[in-house]
Amino acid sequence: MAIPAMGQGLHGIREETPHNLWLDAGVLYYNIDVSALRGAGPGQLAAAIAAGTKLGATRGGASFNMNKKMRSMPVDGKRSDISGMMRIEMYEPTLTVHLLEVSQANIEKSMAPMDTTAYTAYDEITPSINIQPGDYFSNVSLITAISGKANPVVLVLSNCIAKENSEIKVSDNDEMVFEVKFVACASLDAPHVIPVSIFYPQDAAAS
Repeated sequence: MAIPAMGQGLHGIREETPHNLWLDAGVLYYNIDVSALRGAGPGQLAAAIAAGTKLGATRGGASFNMNKKMRSMPVDGKRSDISGMMRIEMYEPTLTVHLLEVSQANIEKSMAPMDTTAYTAYDEITPSINIQPGDYFSNVSLITAISGKANPVVLVLSNCIAKENSEIKVSDNDEMVFEVKFVACASLDAPHVIPVSIFYPQDAAAS
């Protein structure tokens, strides 16, 4: 019996698809001027990053997770989740980065809280059990290109601190990559405002 020819698979490609692709690993900054991204006129991105500092080179890029935890309210006789009876319990937005460039500043911030004492030839960096206001970043931002747009996407996590980091592991004929997970924290004066913003570029000239 002849086997019928297989047709082509279905796909979701649209005319707009080539203009909505996030490209490559992007670049990581901390403490950019977020208010500049909300400003009028040209130069918003340049002004924002001028105030910030690059975290440095990466290998393996970065990953963002909103970590939204929802709860379905229990009701006698319920057999499935019910629309209108879901509650958001918690957000824990995280940005996990893989740093190839492990500078002293990156060690101090990525393993915070740390104390640093300067000597003649070395700076001694030691762990601390006391988290200080300076251990938080105002923000950590991932800036990545998007096809079809003059400006990149800017993903901003505010009031960040390094919650987790990988072991320091070195091996022959290789370079160490240090994984750090930053968590965004709500501010005391706005505890119900989720500290995440995604600045998505409009179709306009580069700023």
